[in-house]
Amino acid sequence: MTDLSVIIPFYNEADNLPAVPRNIARALEAARVDFEVLTVDNGSHDRTGDLLRALSDEQPAIRVVTVARNEGYGWGVLSGLREARGEYVGFMGGDGQIAPSDVVRTWRRLQDDRLDFCKATRVVRKDGWRRRLITTLTNMIFPLLFGVRTRDINGTPKMFRASYLPELDLRSKDWFLDAEVMIKLTRLGARMGEVPVTFLPREKGSSNVRFSAIWEFLRNIARVLLGGGW
Repeated sequence: MTDLSVIIPFYNEADNLPAVPRNIARALEAARVDFEVLTVDNGSHDRTGDLLRALSDEQPAIRVVTVARNEGYGWGVLSGLREARGEYVGFMGGDGQIAPSDVVRTWRRLQDDRLDFCKATRVVRKDGWRRRLITTLTNMIFPLLFGVRTRDINGTPKMFRASYLPELDLRSKDWFLDAEVMIKLTRLGARMGEVPVTFLPREKGSSNVRFSAIWEFLRNIARVLLGGGW
C-alpha cells in the first residue's frame, strides 16, 4: 500500500503526454510522498494509450488502466479508483491546467490539518469563458440544494481517505462525479478543506467540456433530488 494514489483519466490527450503525469510524479517524488499515479486511457482513439504505456515502462510509480470504450470522465476516474492501492486517493484532469506544485500543496494541507478530504479551488482562472460560465452556474446551485460549502465544486485535484470509498459507492460516469463526491462526503460529516490555486490555460489539445454539460448537470440534480439515485 502507498500513501497516495492519484488517478488521471486521459481521453485523446496525446498532445499533453508524457509531460502531465511525468511532471506530477516528479513533484510528488521531490516532496517525498509515497505515491502512485494511475493514468487511465479512457477509450482514446489517438496515441494516448501507447504513450502512457511507454511512460509506465519508464517509471514504475506510474501505472496504466485501460478503458475499452469512453463512457465519460467519471467512468475513467472510477476505473482508476478500483485499481488504487493508496491509503488516500485523489483524482484530477489530464489537461495540464493544474500545476504539479498545487497537487503537492493539496496533499500537504490534507495531511497537515488531518482532514478527510481536500481539494483545489480555482481562484484565478485562465481558461475559456464557456468553462467559467458552467462553473459559475453550478457553484450557485449546489450550496442551496445540497448544503455543500465550496467556491468551486469541480476544482481538482480532489483527495480523500480511501476508507470512505465503500460508503461513498460512487456511481457517476460523467462530470457529476465531482459533485457526487462532495455531496456524499458532506453528508458523512467528513472534515473538508480547500487550497486556492491558479487554473492555467490549456496549452495543448482541446477541451472535452461542452455546453451539454449544463443540461447533464441539471438532469443529474433532478434525479438526485427526486430520489432516483445516482
